[in-house]
Amino acid sequence: MNHFHITGYGVNKRGLTVGINYQPISSSTREATAHAMSQAQSEGLSHIRITRVMGVAA
Repeated sequence: MNHFHITGYGVNKRGLTVGINYQPISSSTREATAHAMSQAQSEGLSHIRITRVMGVAA
């Protein structure tokens, strides 16, 4: 399992752009990105854009 640092932004219910910052532990960048997208959706964000996915040495 690897550590990742994911940043991006989404739109909240009031129409404001909100930055997101997650640090999931996953086996691949694809799974880490999918986890971040689902986390942002569960927080009520829409139009989610992932701008950076970085692997972090643990």
